[in-house]
Amino acid sequence: MEIRQYEDGSAEIVFNDQEKEIVNKKGSLKITPEGLRHFGNLLVKIVADFQINFKEDVRNMQTTEGQDIETS
Repeated sequence: MEIRQYEDGSAEIVFNDQEKEIVNKKGSLKITPEGLRHFGNLLVKIVADFQINFKEDVRNMQTTEGQDIETS
């Protein structure tokens, strides 16, 4: 999985063929405790990097549990 962020602050999550096959076959991804720790560490870094490219209004947005979020 690769997360690409663009200069406008938007991002794209790209899965390779093997990852797509696993999700299509199993319907989910199982992650070991160690793998989840590494994944979490990478997500924290990605979120910090995202903040750099967000415009001020997006940077200050807050999300609440249960909120409908529009995606494309």
